[in-house]
Amino acid sequence: MTLTKNDECALVNGFRKCFSKNIMTIAQALQIFELQTLYGQDDKSLKKIYYHLAQKYHPDKGGSFEQFVALQEAHLFLKKSLGKSQYGNEENYQTEDKASPDFDLNEAYKDLEGRFNRLREHFQNLIVVVEKYENIFNAQINIINSSNGNIKNLVAKYHELKNNLKTKLDIELKRLKKRHEREWWEYILPTKKLSEQEYIIHSNRQIETFNQSSQALDEEFVSQMLKLYQGSFQDLVSLLSEV
Repeated sequence: MTLTKNDECALVNGFRKCFSKNIMTIAQALQIFELQTLYGQDDKSLKKIYYHLAQKYHPDKGGSFEQFVALQEAHLFLKKSLGKSQYGNEENYQTEDKASPDFDLNEAYKDLEGRFNRLREHFQNLIVVVEKYENIFNAQINIINSSNGNIKNLVAKYHELKNNLKTKLDIELKRLKKRHEREWWEYILPTKKLSEQEYIIHSNRQIETFNQSSQALDEEFVSQMLKLYQGSFQDLVSLLSEV
């Protein structure tokens, strides 16, 4: 997002058009500044009025480029008109329709062109800053999305392993129960029937093994989650340090 050569030429030509069309008169300058007379004004009061009107006529505030340039021209015109002998009393401060003989058109144009160049440079620098923040913002989104994907994968893997442990426990308990509650015809099989006490002991061992494995799995899951959060947080902090 940069100013093209055509954009720059159009703006510069806009300056030249404003100045080459007509030499501004005291009446026109006062009208732009919404004043009846220049009597009683000074540089400070003119600057205050200028800043107030700039909010109204600036292109970014709803005004037009031509209005803003005319405002600046009027400001320069009135500043040069202050203190001149022909405006030394109230009568001569009235809005006579003639240009100031000391108004330097070339100087006014150079001043405005200089302001334009500074604004253009500021605008281009602002674009660089905006693009930098945009890149940082997109990088943050990528980190968050990547972290979110890793967390989902980790949670899915955790549930899968947890279910596998539970399934294995159920199978072992079912097998022990079957050995304990054998049918009469199964007595001919070589597998020994489990007594009530043996059944309880073996079942408790399977349950204890499950609990130990499940606890180890929980601890590993929490550890992996913390690593993911810490890694993502550090990446985000590194990006913010570039701001």
